[in-house]
Amino acid sequence: MCGYFRWALTPWNLSALQTLLGRLVNRGFLATEKRGKSRFYDPLVTEEAYLAEDSRRYFQKWTGGSLRDLVACLYETHSVTKEDLEELKAFIEEETKG
Repeated sequence: MCGYFRWALTPWNLSALQTLLGRLVNRGFLATEKRGKSRFYDPLVTEEAYLAEDSRRYFQKWTGGSLRDLVACLYETHSVTKEDLEELKAFIEEETKG
């Protein structure tokens, strides 16, 4: 098994888990409520919203926000084909109609 995923099989200690949950609360990702001796957590951000923002930040960081540069890089490194570019062109034309 790849060492990268080994952490997923190792149980978290309580202190590490509490630290992670506290950070997620502080950053606005979770709400917390104490009921008796227990603490309950609710998500404040949907997975879809998080992934959209994460993708936007990633795109901005690695491309400077230039879609043209991203597509050119993918094409030059043979990560996309001419057929992929034709599909992208068709998509853009469809989305920018009238």
